[in-house]
This record gives sequence, structure tokens and C-alpha cells, in this order.
Amino acid sequence: MVNYLGQENEQDFRQEAPAPCYLITTANDYTAEKDSPFCTNEESSYMFPSKYLMDQMNLTWNGSFGYVANGSTVIVNGQNNALYIKKSFLLEFIKRNELDVVWTVLGEKQKITGGFGRDFPGRAEFSYTYYLNEKDEVIRNHKVYNTMKAGRY
Repeated sequence: MVNYLGQENEQDFRQEAPAPCYLITTANDYTAEKDSPFCTNEESSYMFPSKYLMDQMNLTWNGSFGYVANGSTVIVNGQNNALYIKKSFLLEFIKRNELDVVWTVLGEKQKITGGFGRDFPGRAEFSYTYYLNEKDEVIRNHKVYNTMKAGRY
């Protein structure tokens, strides 16, 4: 989940009903856009651990692309705007703190054209959730896939 810098304590995820449990943000997302006067001419984005994980896991930045705990790199900022965490480190942390892990995948695909008034090429929306079970296996919990067929609207 992406933390928009300020939701960690308030649990305000812009929903009508509150979440059924307390959600802990795991990562922050930073995008350097080309039109910013503070950025270079290239567009790039980065993810980094949330304040909660930095504090609770005693993480420190290694000055490059990783985060260190107990003298070894346990989180790496990889390509394609992704964070990779050492599995044994994560499992030990969630067991020690009696936490559960849930992943969400949300997306949409659409060919950009002139809009709905012209020949609309269609659109697909998808949503998946996964969780870590008692055997430390990743299990898909649900899948939703909707399509809006091509046509004139």
C-alpha cells in the first residue's frame, strides 16, 4: 500500500466505511516528474519503507539502494519501482509482532483515444488480493476482472 504521508495514524483511506482492521502502511512512493524545477530532465520514481517499518525494524538507509538492520541489508530498492525484502527477515518480524500480511493489486488498461463519444476501444479493470497463510505461502484471496467492451457510447 502506498502511504500518502499522513495516513499512518488516522486510518483515513477516503472510504465511507472504516477498514475492518488496523492497516499498517508498508511503503512510500516518490515520483520525480519532468516538469518539476527540482528534478532532472528524466522521469523516475522510487519506493522506500514507511516510517512505521523504519522505526519498528530499526532500518537505516545504506546510502545507495538498500536498507540495513542488524548489520545486513534486508530491503533493496529494485528496478520498476519495487521494494524487495529478505523473506526470513519479514517472516520473523510479522511473527514477533503478531501481524498479518495482505497484498492488493489494482489496475486498469485502456487505449487512450478521443473519448467515449467516438469509437471507444474498451477497457479492462482488475483487482486481486493475496495473503500469507500459516505455512508462509502466498494465497490468492479474491479476483475481480471487469471489461467495458469496445463500441460507441
